[in-house]
Amino acid sequence: MSHFIRRKNIDKMPGPYHMIGYIHENPDALRRTLNDNEARIEEIAERVMKGRIQRVIVFAQGSSYSAAVMAAPVFRYHCALPVHVLSASDLMYYAPRLVDRHTLAVGVSRSGERGQVIDIMKDCVERGAFCVAMTGVSDSLLAQNGDLTLLTSEGPEITFPKTKSVTVCAGLLMRLALALGTQDDESAARLRALWEMPEVLQRTLGTVEEQLAGLMPSITLHKMVVIAGTGTNYGVALEGAIKI
Repeated sequence: MSHFIRRKNIDKMPGPYHMIGYIHENPDALRRTLNDNEARIEEIAERVMKGRIQRVIVFAQGSSYSAAVMAAPVFRYHCALPVHVLSASDLMYYAPRLVDRHTLAVGVSRSGERGQVIDIMKDCVERGAFCVAMTGVSDSLLAQNGDLTLLTSEGPEITFPKTKSVTVCAGLLMRLALALGTQDDESAARLRALWEMPEVLQRTLGTVEEQLAGLMPSITLHKMVVIAGTGTNYGVALEGAIKI
């Protein structure tokens, strides 16, 4: 019964969904974020090289964690340093073993106000780590506690399930992974693909609406949706489950 009540309430909502508009803003949001942070990415890579960093930890909660999981294979494939992608709640237990002055700790939160992420960032600072805040709010608590901030440029997003912030955080984390990795032909090709991704997203969004509309009659016959994926697509599957 609750399923039908929920559908009924949604059907009565006036106008288009905010989320659909945000989805179509993804290409520009990713393009802006990559352009705006290139100098900071290079600064982080230089400080990692000079600071004798021995490991990288990326931590987040919710959709920001999904974005980190999407970027994890790029870190593991290209970055020569050991990389740990953890939820903030899990890092609470591992911090005494993993975090010290030889650690690059990257905390991700779109609002910059996620309690557990901020608490872990403060703990990493106390342990002497080089701490980077990735957030969409320049004066947030997360930004105030980091040594350096990567500021995402997705703009306002009032819906609870995020779209633009997931895309820009995943893309920016991939850019960081490539900056920390060995600079060879393979990483150069992947970097070119990342810079081309806004155009790829634009083309995809231009064709996918009709395809989705064609799928709906068969999908709505079912009571359960299972989303599966490996590698980067595992993070996509996690986020898809949140959206649905």
